[in-house]
Amino acid sequence: PLGVTNFYNATTSKITPQNVGDAYVVNVRFKAKTNTNNDFLTLFIDIGAGTQINAEAKPFLKGTNTEQPFSFTLPVFSMTTFLANGGLIKVQSNAGILSIYDVTFFITRTYANN
Repeated sequence: PLGVTNFYNATTSKITPQNVGDAYVVNVRFKAKTNTNNDFLTLFIDIGAGTQINAEAKPFLKGTNTEQPFSFTLPVFSMTTFLANGGLIKVQSNAGILSIYDVTFFITRTYANN
């Protein structure tokens, strides 16, 4: 959109909001496997200063070492900490070791506070 250079910095792997008060929808898609039965993963955005936003957990339904597609759609608002630090998307396992690949980000600004 007008006035936006980019929403993502590939060098730092961070989402880069433009203004305090902007709203975004961040869609993250990937394939993953776990080496443990009954595992689940949690995806969240780390905006620094010990702050995690929009955590969402999903189970592995297909069992150990079986590829499964995941899709997360996260509404995000950029306040001062997010603007200053950017946002690093992180994925954590409940119990196992994850293999994650074919990652796609689609970031849309839904409100501009100009």
